[in-house]
Amino acid sequence: MKLQITKYGKAEKGIAYLVGKPCLSGATENMELLIESLLQKYKITHPRFGKMDRLSQLGFTLADMVLQNTKLSEKHNPYQLGIVLSNSASSLDTDKKYWESVSSIPSPGLFVYTLPNIVLAEISIKNNFKGENYFFVSEKPDCRLLFYHISEMLHNKRLDACLGGWVEVLNDQYNAFIFLVEKDQPNAIMEFTEENISTLYNTTPLWNS
Repeated sequence: MKLQITKYGKAEKGIAYLVGKPCLSGATENMELLIESLLQKYKITHPRFGKMDRLSQLGFTLADMVLQNTKLSEKHNPYQLGIVLSNSASSLDTDKKYWESVSSIPSPGLFVYTLPNIVLAEISIKNNFKGENYFFVSEKPDCRLLFYHISEMLHNKRLDACLGGWVEVLNDQYNAFIFLVEKDQPNAIMEFTEENISTLYNTTPLWNS
């Protein structure tokens, strides 16, 4: 059995790309404007999107881009579709906003998002993922951690496919990289290895190529 990366996307500094090809490059690095443009371009909808925190909005949008046209829920049992994401700031971006609201009237809408794993729930509900999911907090992207957990679940047949990656939002800074891992796919992009995760995350594409 071969584990392979079949699709991936990245967004940071006003730029987004899908499978190595630029899909948006704006004049502003504003995350909200980037997300708004991606929602329109990929026709992404969600009835509660405006109520999500910024971390969930970024992760949800990038995951939706990666999952479009994959038909995973048709090919696999939903209980064998999982997610493993990570970041370094946890839900601090939302925690700060919630703490500010406590001085007047605490916001239940913000309180719901004071856990980083809520982004997993938003992605799972939209895409019918019902398998195992994890959100890890580490100082920097830990490709070994992602590789180990995803490989273990797929090799032990607890999952048939898994989303993995890094989704970080704090103040004006944001960075997201999400990839899809599947088994024995003829049109896969590359083998799923720790080194290939690192390469995809750290390589800046040539936007004008």
